[in-house]
Amino acid sequence: MLGVGRGNAQLVLHLDKVRLQVGPLISEGIHYGVLAALTSVGSHYDGVNFEAVGKGYALKKSDYDIRAISKAAVRGVEALACKVSAAAIRAQHQCPDA
Repeated sequence: MLGVGRGNAQLVLHLDKVRLQVGPLISEGIHYGVLAALTSVGSHYDGVNFEAVGKGYALKKSDYDIRAISKAAVRGVEALACKVSAAAIRAQHQCPDA
């Protein structure tokens, strides 16, 4: 068991290092999750303007419209998320040098 003093200080330093690694991992996970979702959309609909999609919600849509779209998308998100594993995304997007 760690005592007060040096052991706790080492644990705190280790946790600080881990925290620095978690943020980039979360960002990478979000990146590949969005990529998988938009790839799925692009495979179903030709001519998707991904540059416009990347700007966020369409300005012509109201908050009510956006909430309705989000609510309707939930089932698709759940189905797609079940098909996309972390291991599959890592394998698909590994650097050739890795």
